[in-house]
Amino acid sequence: MQKQAAQRLTEADRIAVEYTNGRLPYVYSLNYNSVAEGLETRLNGYSFELVDEATVRNLVESDKTLLPYKVVDDKKAERWHTARVNAEVTQGIIQGESIPEIAKRLKTNVGMTAKGSAVRNARTSVTSAENKGRIDMLHDARKKGVIADKIWIAAHDSRTREAHLDLDGQQVPEDEKFESILGKIEYPGDPDAAPANTYNCRCSLGYKVVGFANRETGREKRFGLYAKRRDEK
Repeated sequence: MQKQAAQRLTEADRIAVEYTNGRLPYVYSLNYNSVAEGLETRLNGYSFELVDEATVRNLVESDKTLLPYKVVDDKKAERWHTARVNAEVTQGIIQGESIPEIAKRLKTNVGMTAKGSAVRNARTSVTSAENKGRIDMLHDARKKGVIADKIWIAAHDSRTREAHLDLDGQQVPEDEKFESILGKIEYPGDPDAAPANTYNCRCSLGYKVVGFANRETGREKRFGLYAKRRDEK
């Protein structure tokens, strides 16, 4: 029973991850295009090529770093689910519960834990895809001579980790990383950052145009405050 329950829960994990991964190209393209359209609205004479979901799906096949796809580790997942089933059945026996009561305990506690894990994985992946789309557009804009800073925007509620509240409103050049007590991170959901810095994150990335660069000479012209800050560095 333990083995069958663990296998079913692992299969549920796999289905949830596959569904989430399938939605990421849409999320990525939506956010990439949103930043592009925002820049075009603010900057006369600049235009950016938009991407569609199908294009992103095709690109993912050749560039595995484009999107933060998640993969279920079957062995690890089964061990974790087996331990959960074991724990709940043992607790039921110790407390003298009937078979229907133990079944209810499994349905409530193990089922809710599995659901919560799936939701957290989905949230982490979507946050990463959203902000990867935004940062990639800022990188592409830089190639066209638009210099932009990125801004960390934290979710303001009791579930937001202290490190991300400390980052809220911080502004750094698009080619630099944010840094908190949890380490360096390029954008909310950055899969290359420490897990404690990304897992279940709901923060987002904003931006501010701070200058322009000549694509032929490479010379930069930054607005007063930002030029001074760059010189000081």
